[in-house]
Amino acid sequence: MVDHVARVLQGQPLYIAPSPTFVPATYPPLFYWVSAVVARLTGVGFLATRLTAILSSLVCLSLTFAMVRRETRSWCAAIVSTGLFAATYRASGAWFDIGRGDTLFLALSLGAFYVLRFGTSCRSAAWAAALLVLASLTKQTAFAVAVPLAIAALVTGWRKGLTFSLLVLAGMTASHGLMHFMSHGWYGYYAFELPRRFSVRILDSEVSAFWTRDLLRQFGIASVLGTVWLLRGMAARNRAVWLYLGATIGMVAGSWLPRMQYGGYDNVLMPTYVIVAIVAGLCVHEMMSWEGGTPRIRQLLSTVAAVLVLVQLGMLAYDPRAEIPTDRDRQEGQWLLSRLSSVSGEILMPFHGYLPSLAGSAPAAHRMAVSDVLGCDPDGAGAALRREYEHAIAAGRFAAIVLDRDDWFFMDEVRAYYPRRVPAFRDSTVFWPRTGWRVRPLWMYLPEAPEHPPENR
Repeated sequence: MVDHVARVLQGQPLYIAPSPTFVPATYPPLFYWVSAVVARLTGVGFLATRLTAILSSLVCLSLTFAMVRRETRSWCAAIVSTGLFAATYRASGAWFDIGRGDTLFLALSLGAFYVLRFGTSCRSAAWAAALLVLASLTKQTAFAVAVPLAIAALVTGWRKGLTFSLLVLAGMTASHGLMHFMSHGWYGYYAFELPRRFSVRILDSEVSAFWTRDLLRQFGIASVLGTVWLLRGMAARNRAVWLYLGATIGMVAGSWLPRMQYGGYDNVLMPTYVIVAIVAGLCVHEMMSWEGGTPRIRQLLSTVAAVLVLVQLGMLAYDPRAEIPTDRDRQEGQWLLSRLSSVSGEILMPFHGYLPSLAGSAPAAHRMAVSDVLGCDPDGAGAALRREYEHAIAAGRFAAIVLDRDDWFFMDEVRAYYPRRVPAFRDSTVFWPRTGWRVRPLWMYLPEAPEHPPENR
């Protein structure tokens, strides 16, 4: 993500033919553009992308609060929904402050839903459509949200719904089509063609695990409360509930579909968790404000609602200290940078392309983006990329190659032309990520073997 932001600031195109230096991620560009604006103030680095994500998370929390508060006029219900969503921080991969585009996409999608729900004119529908188009320029999940939300909007009011639907369709088609045209076809290749190809790599274990583990085990109480509220609203023919139903279907589909795919991590659950938190808060409000039955029954219902919320929060409990790197992590990271800085020449570091740039070398294409091209297009752009890697390694283009694993795509070439292998770190317990894929630099491969190799190297 940082490499993408750096390219934006340097005026370089994002969507180009893949090379060992840069392969774009399979995402639209809006997160990079917004982070680049922040980076003009902070400088290129993790701070810019993380500030963008953190501010977007605050917008998500604010919109959650505002939506439930406006729907119920209850501070209590608004706090419940906001708290439930905030409590999913660890369950959704500790992703609220990670420098990725998930929270920006979510903020724009929630903004579109908020304007569509409470706006009364076709102009408000146009603003909602604009926000959802921007969400689609951040993450393709917006397409899954758009369809059921547009149908629900048509059900609740055909004029506003038609305006919203047509503008979403026109805006998404025009914006993504323009990106495709301006990149000479590479944007469509990365943003749509490669995802289409690896979408067929479904993990059978995740098809049902999304419902049993991600929803019922972690967010089961909130899910049941939200489902009850939706069903009651539909039975009562509450037209506003259709919008919530459409948003729920879209958000859940936007989580479930990528969760089933290879590489779908916990962060994809965020859309589901936020919409479930919202409808669960609405259900809690109904339970606490129910006017039927005796005072004793009403008091019992309120107590049950409070207990259910507390139990749900308890199910999501985590130790925040586990998410914070230590001083030793920082010290070892600085030590690694000093080692990289001592290397005279270009460094290939495919798992952490940003680190060589801190040491004065050119950035390297990220392993996951390279994997998408090699795995999904082996006979097209992947074949050309493979040849370029093989030629560069055989020609000794790199002064060092630093790897996190010994099963990289080009290990035969690395072992043949970079036979000297030394540990990247002094300590095996530090510099491990707190979330996501558990990898760190393990080995530095050098082009020549020492004359007298040390024992137990």
